[in-house]
Amino acid sequence: MRTAGRLWPAALGTALLVLVACGDSGTTTTSAPPATTAPPAVTTTSGSRTTTAPPATSTTTTTTTTTAPTTSTTVADPTVRVEVTVEGGTVVGGLSTVEVDLDSPVAITVTADVADELHVHGYDVFADVAPGLPAVVELTAGIPGIFEVELERSGLLLLELEVS
Repeated sequence: MRTAGRLWPAALGTALLVLVACGDSGTTTTSAPPATTAPPAVTTTSGSRTTTAPPATSTTTTTTTTTAPTTSTTVADPTVRVEVTVEGGTVVGGLSTVEVDLDSPVAITVTADVADELHVHGYDVFADVAPGLPAVVELTAGIPGIFEVELERSGLLLLELEVS
């Protein structure tokens, strides 16, 4: 029968070494339990009373939070916005020509001190305007050319819309 021995470091405490010999084959199996050390018990003496508390144990938990970066994309509003004010039968700031690219979205807002009808010639878009109630027309400038925008009943030319 063969035996094997090994010295364990003192830090491992009392490890149980089990030796198992397997017949005459010369095979020896060795196993030892994992080394653990527990904190010592705490003993407190006060007067004639002695108290022993169990060993203190503590667990530390670490939580990791990962936040994905946020991205945002700002898309510019491609709409060409035109504002016209009519006071006393005339366009405030005078007549203008507004140039827009073909197929651009266009929004025309007219504020007037009279009741009338806003008309975009060539596109045949209409909207009612009245004091305190602006008219708004929206269209896609899909027809190339120069188009009059007027107050229909009074025949007042507000602007020219040039689409190219």
